[in-house]
Amino acid sequence: MENTDVVTNQKQKEGKKLNLSRILFSVLLVLASLLLGFYTGTRYGLDVATNAALEFLEYKAADPVEIDLEQLDSEPAAVYGSNDADKTVRVFIDLQCPSCSTFMEESLKNLQEDKTVRIEFYDYPSDTHKYARLAAAYSRCAVQQGVDYLSFIGHLNADYSEWTSMLKESNVSEYLLQAAIKYGADEDMMNLCVIGNEVYQAIDSNVADAAVLGVEGTPSFIIGNHLITGYVSRRTFNSMMNEFSN
Repeated sequence: MENTDVVTNQKQKEGKKLNLSRILFSVLLVLASLLLGFYTGTRYGLDVATNAALEFLEYKAADPVEIDLEQLDSEPAAVYGSNDADKTVRVFIDLQCPSCSTFMEESLKNLQEDKTVRIEFYDYPSDTHKYARLAAAYSRCAVQQGVDYLSFIGHLNADYSEWTSMLKESNVSEYLLQAAIKYGADEDMMNLCVIGNEVYQAIDSNVADAAVLGVEGTPSFIIGNHLITGYVSRRTFNSMMNEFSN
């Protein structure tokens, strides 16, 4: 009887050890699964999910609206690409707008080299930006002399804090003039252009068209016949190109 109890106790102890081993193994298996899931989720799933969520939020904030393109009949400040291009993007910018600068350098980067895309730039200087209209005038006058528009405004973007912090318009005018001369503009012709009415009438025509279309801020852009307002990342911009340009 005593031997039987010993054997029984031994078996119970072994059973408990086996159960404990199984429990430990199960716990380790669960932990390993969680770690693997966390790794793969972080490596492959969460990034994708996060990007998709950000793109969705950008898309909703930009609020694409279908418009009547016939209401846009003023002359753009600059054009890249031919009339035969498969896709057309029309961009309204303010040269004192930080978001415009970021949008131009990130979302539109290298797009001007795509022969299937035509890009038109329109002026929409804000009343709250003291030098935006003047900068638009200098950019248009420079383009009339063969200066590359993107090179000129890229120069302004690079020195954004410098020229927008100037206190006197005379200093800003000199800065903008020197920037145009740097890219090949003639000083006398620039001076004549920026004091004339024609360049400002062109800018005001852009602003008037923007108001009719519903543009309320910058950057704003039109892909196909859809108006999109505000900065969007290059990823979201490319998605919109695929959706609206065809």
